[in-house]
Amino acid sequence: MLDFDRSRYATRRALINEKLVHRRNAVAHGEQLDLGRADYRDLQSSVLEMIEWFRDEIETSAVSQAYRKARTRAAGA
Repeated sequence: MLDFDRSRYATRRALINEKLVHRRNAVAHGEQLDLGRADYRDLQSSVLEMIEWFRDEIETSAVSQAYRKARTRAAGA
């Protein structure tokens, strides 16, 4: 288990739930997606930024071997 700083993602909770999950579910249920170019670019930029955060968290965890410490804490709990 990786011990990430989730506070960064908390600021994007509404974006994730309302813009990504809601739209994904609508499309999955056959609804037409009405998304303008500007909205798409804003959403794309936000998602790519979160992906970069996640990549950085994984990289930091690998370099510092934090994943080993988190695993040890979880096993001892």
